[in-house]
Amino acid sequence: MFETLKKATLDKIFVLMAEYAADPRTGKIDLGVGVYKDDKNITPVMRAVRKAEQRILDSATTKTYKGVVGNKEFSSAIVDLALGNTIDKTRIRTVNGAGGTGALMILMHVLGRARPKGRIFISDPTWPNHIPLAENANLEVHYYPYFDAATRGVNFAGMMEVIDGLTADDIVLLHGCCHNPTGANLSRTQWDAVAASLQRTGAFPATLTCAAATALAELAEPRLALAGGAVHVGMHDVIAQRPPLREIRPRQMAACLRVDASDG
Repeated sequence: MFETLKKATLDKIFVLMAEYAADPRTGKIDLGVGVYKDDKNITPVMRAVRKAEQRILDSATTKTYKGVVGNKEFSSAIVDLALGNTIDKTRIRTVNGAGGTGALMILMHVLGRARPKGRIFISDPTWPNHIPLAENANLEVHYYPYFDAATRGVNFAGMMEVIDGLTADDIVLLHGCCHNPTGANLSRTQWDAVAASLQRTGAFPATLTCAAATALAELAEPRLALAGGAVHVGMHDVIAQRPPLREIRPRQMAACLRVDASDG
């Protein structure tokens, strides 16, 4: 039976990590995932993380089952980090996923059930797991231009040419600060333009964002890091939010669904 399965597309970053690990040279430099390493080439557990882990251990009173939506306290903290007081929190529903891919799979299947065979527009390029997740959720994948190789920035004109042509039946997958694999980010002015376009067309935005990047960027301007478009565009959007201090709860992630209360 399993001979019918197709090999998954390899993530180029993880391929690079494997090649780095296999390289015997001592002077090698890892240009893969941008995480801190000490002079021994080790990513240590930070003292602040160890202290936070100890606090959780000391204050824990039970290991009982949390229920199908996961840790509600954790979810509430993620919502505060991602959205603050920008919207009515009674319109938010949050569930925990098994890592970023798990959270995105939950969101994709919700969207696929709500809009079977619906069109979802994904950036080119994006992370390779996004396409099969959308296809397996009964969504029809389309693309919008994102990266300009000449400027090493966002191809905003090409992106908006597609975004402006969306309809109220379409879904668009957006990347918040530091989430697109190219490292290219939209400016505040560009997010405002995306938000205005989505508000006009009624297309449904889904945003992927890294909370660690969100937290850092919020030091300069609150909520800009998330994606101004998804937060302010209107009544519906979904957010897949990766938590900071991942070491505390390994590979846990919140999938937030924001809905208009009038829709029940």
